[in-house]
Amino acid sequence: MKDSQIKSLLGLLIGFSIGIVCKFASLPLPAPPMILGSVLVLSITLGYMLIDNYLNKQKSEKVESK
Repeated sequence: MKDSQIKSLLGLLIGFSIGIVCKFASLPLPAPPMILGSVLVLSITLGYMLIDNYLNKQKSEKVESK
């Protein structure tokens, strides 16, 4: 498995785990129940992916230049 696939699976697993714990503990979900909350989650995810790709690209360029 690729590193990005492992990160995606771990992210899904953590998300589902948090949802299950919140459901069984009768806690409210840790996200705003509005479109703004969805946009916020999407922007955080895209920002993480962009920075991750950028840092991986820099890392691979350093390895190739050695």
